[in-house]
Amino acid sequence: MRPAPGILAVFVRAIAIAAAAVVVGVGVRYAAIGGMLGMTLIHPVAIGVGTILCIVCGHQASQAGGIPKGLLYALSGVFSLWFDLFIAVTTYFDVWQASPNPPPEAFTDGAQLVGVVIGGWMPGLAVFGLTLIAFWVRRNVKTPPKQA
Repeated sequence: MRPAPGILAVFVRAIAIAAAAVVVGVGVRYAAIGGMLGMTLIHPVAIGVGTILCIVCGHQASQAGGIPKGLLYALSGVFSLWFDLFIAVTTYFDVWQASPNPPPEAFTDGAQLVGVVIGGWMPGLAVFGLTLIAFWVRRNVKTPPKQA
């Protein structure tokens, strides 16, 4: 088994994962505003990538060895999903408002934006926690021997 990486290596990896979430989020935003990505694909692409990055952070945290390293991955994973969720919601409203003859609801409903800013970290925490639990169970629960 490989030794656990040092705290500096974990910090660099966590920052790289968070940076990937930002790059993907900004890319989705520009693609949607430029018309290259339809309104129906904004949420699946942005949230899907954020979820994948959060799962990667959960896996890395399960292998990191130590609470400070795991917390760095937790922060990075939760931020990745939160940021991509925030970008998906704001971009969806921007594209909706820029469409020809948008309905009045496009301009009046800001509850989703406030909800994402305040509570958008909860899905990231849930995905990270479930991933961490799944990898812990996979590593620690032994299967019974087969009967002959």
